Amino acid sequence: MARRVIELQVNVKGLAELEKGLIEMGRDVGMKGLTGATADGARIVRDKARSLVPVDTGNLKRNIVISKYKRVKDKDREARYAVVIRTKGKAGAKDNAFYGVFVERGTSKMAARPFMRPAWESKRQAAADTVISSIEKTIVDEKAKKGFK
Repeated sequence: MARRVIELQVNVKGLAELEKGLIEMGRDVGMKGLTGATADGARIVRDKARSLVPVDTGNLKRNIVISKYKRVKDKDREARYAVVIRTKGKAGAKDNAFYGVFVERGTSKMAARPFMRPAWESKRQAAADTVISSIEKTIVDEKAKKGFK
């Protein structure tokens, strides 16, 4: 079954001071900071989705997780994370909440009880702000370690 992903995209290229700071820090530190910042933003959306999800056994709530995209384009300074409903293992396994999409979107026999979309819509700006402030903090911390002003 294909995953449906709600994606937060923060384009650091347009922010000249942040981009300059990432370049000054060096590729490894810059990517580490960018990756951490992106994960911080995804955490905000994940936590909101967990707070909105209807709870029966708690399995669906537990399986709303952050997933790192398999490919990170180091050359383009791109780091991607997704907030997903984990569907690993067999249907009854504790790491499988395959039915999350049915809860979110509804079925012919059950009304939709959305939690992912509202989480995204309500926390989109907060997640973007968190990514930016996390990158800024990384730049300031690394500059202090390396003696830059």
